[in-house]
Amino acid sequence: MNARTGNLNIGPVNDEDLENDIPPSHPGSSERVSKDQTINSRGTKLIDFFACNRLSILNGQTLGDIFGEFTSVNYNGASVVDYMAATPELTESVLSFEVLDLTKFSDHKPCMCKLKRDFHYIDAHNLLDKLEDAPMKHKWDNEDAGLEQMFLEAQNDPALRKKIERIADIRCRGREEVLNLNEDLVSIYQELANKVLPKTKPAANKRKTSAKRRAIKPKAPWFDSSCINGKRELNRLAKSYGRNPANRSIRNEYYEQRKEYRRLIKRKKAAFIKELYEDIESGKNINWKRFKRIKELKTSTSKLDVFDMLNFSKFFKDLYGKSKIDQQKIAQLEQEITKETQQRRLNEILDCDITLEELEGCLRTLRSGKAVSEDLISNEFLKSSGATMRSAILNIFNQCMEFGVYPWGTSVVTPLHKKGSIYDPNNSTRIQE
Repeated sequence: MNARTGNLNIGPVNDEDLENDIPPSHPGSSERVSKDQTINSRGTKLIDFFACNRLSILNGQTLGDIFGEFTSVNYNGASVVDYMAATPELTESVLSFEVLDLTKFSDHKPCMCKLKRDFHYIDAHNLLDKLEDAPMKHKWDNEDAGLEQMFLEAQNDPALRKKIERIADIRCRGREEVLNLNEDLVSIYQELANKVLPKTKPAANKRKTSAKRRAIKPKAPWFDSSCINGKRELNRLAKSYGRNPANRSIRNEYYEQRKEYRRLIKRKKAAFIKELYEDIESGKNINWKRFKRIKELKTSTSKLDVFDMLNFSKFFKDLYGKSKIDQQKIAQLEQEITKETQQRRLNEILDCDITLEELEGCLRTLRSGKAVSEDLISNEFLKSSGATMRSAILNIFNQCMEFGVYPWGTSVVTPLHKKGSIYDPNNSTRIQE
C-alpha cells in the first residue's frame, strides 16, 4: 500500500466504541515515535482501518523500536511503510518489536516481533515414526576389474553356500513362504555386499584454515569465485547503505551491485540446472557425482517440515501404487482369452517354468549403474552371482509365478525440484536412485 502514517496511532478501542460510527478520518494519537513524519492519504485510510478493527501499531512504541526506525530504504529515499499491529489482548503478549538491518534480498528491512504465547506442542518424532530413512547403498566401482571376482569368491564361504543351497532346493507351500524365501536371499546379498563393499563413510578432509579468515565453502556447484566476490561486495554495500540511507552515491552503487549480482547468480544457476535436466530427460547416464553434490554442499536446513514430508510420501505412494490397468480393462481381457484355443496356448506358454538359459540371457542384458530398490540389490550383484546363487534366484522366480507373488514393487524415489512451490510434489521430477 505504501501507506505512510507519520506518528499517528490508534489507542485501544473498546467494544462500546465499535457500536458507534467511527468518522472516515480518525484523528489518531501522537503517542507513537517515527523517523518518517510524512502522512499520505493511504496512511490515513490505514489508520481508519486499524481503528475499526481495534488494532494498535507496534512500530515506534514497543521495546526494540522506541525510535521508530525506517522500514524501507530504496532508491528514492527512506520511509516507514511496513507495520505490525495487534489487538489489545495480543499486545499484552508482545515481548518486543524490532526492525532488523537491511539485506541484499529486498528494499524492505525485516521486522521481527517476539510473542509470549502458550501453544499445543506436536511431537514431530511420533509423526516421523510413520516414515523410514532412505537406506544406505553400497557403491560398486565398475572400473575395478577384481571386484566381480571378489564377489564370486565370497559366495564360496561354507556358511553362505549352505544358505544359498537351501534356497535353491526348498519348495514353498504358500505366498508367505515365498516372501520369506525372498527375504532370505536379500539378506545373503546384503551380507556379501558388506564383506566386499563395506558401508564406510568417507573420512573428513581436515584442511588447515587461517585463524584470521576462514575459507568460504560454496553453497552450490554453480557458486564459483565470481559469485563469492560479488556477494562480499554486496554485503559490504548493504551495511553501508543501511547506515546512510540519504547518501546518493552509496545508494546508486548498492543498487547497481545488487542488480549485477542477481543477474550473475541467475545465469550461473540456470546453466547448471539446464545441463542436469538435459541429461535426465534425454535418458543419458547422469553424472551422479554432480547430482549428489547438490545435497552434500547444502548448508541450510530444509524448508520442508515433517508435514510436508508426509505429504510427499503419500503423493508418491499414491502415484506408484495405483494399478495401470483398471478392473474394467482386466475383465475385458479375461473375456477375450476365454476361447478354448487361445486359453490352451496361453496356458502352455505362461505355466511353464523359467529355464536357467532364459535367466542367464536376461542377466547378460542388465545394464550397470542403474537404480536399486529398497532391497539394495544392484544389477552388478546379480551379474556377479555364481551358479549356485543363480539356481536360488531361478527357484524364487518360478515360485513367485506359481503363487502369484511379486515382492520387488518398492523403489527409492528422490524428488528433484523443477520450478514453482517446493511444497507441491507435482513440481518435482521423480528420480530413482
